[in-house]
Amino acid sequence: MKSQQGFTLPELLIAMTVVLLSSVGILFTYVQCLELNSINHDTSIVLQNCRNMMEEIKSISPSMVHETYNEKTFPLKEPTGVILVNVNDQDPQLLIVAVKCFWKQGKGRLIGEDKNFNGLLEEGEDLNKNGELDSPVTLVTYVYNR
Repeated sequence: MKSQQGFTLPELLIAMTVVLLSSVGILFTYVQCLELNSINHDTSIVLQNCRNMMEEIKSISPSMVHETYNEKTFPLKEPTGVILVNVNDQDPQLLIVAVKCFWKQGKGRLIGEDKNFNGLLEEGEDLNKNGELDSPVTLVTYVYNR
């Protein structure tokens, strides 16, 4: 009698299932990496826009900062969104300037709590219930007013 060599049908089906499941896992990881890369790219662009706004604020007279920038929004071109500036002038000699950015990712994911990009805290936007709009891209600086 001749010995048979090769794989049986159940062995082949199991091997194909293992390869298929591995491929699906690798593909899922690749797609997630692409999404994270897109978020990182947009965050870098937004952060640079916030830095530019902060430099613009620092370049004007400290006595003009509050009336020029407080509670004002400025559009972001890419990605779509806004920059919100808050100026705390409780101490007139030391202004606390916060620049916050809110934007929409390519697939419609909103970054930050300002969902309609109007700079106003509205019902349903304050997710952590702290009474203000929050963003992962927030810059804060002090401006000394002599």
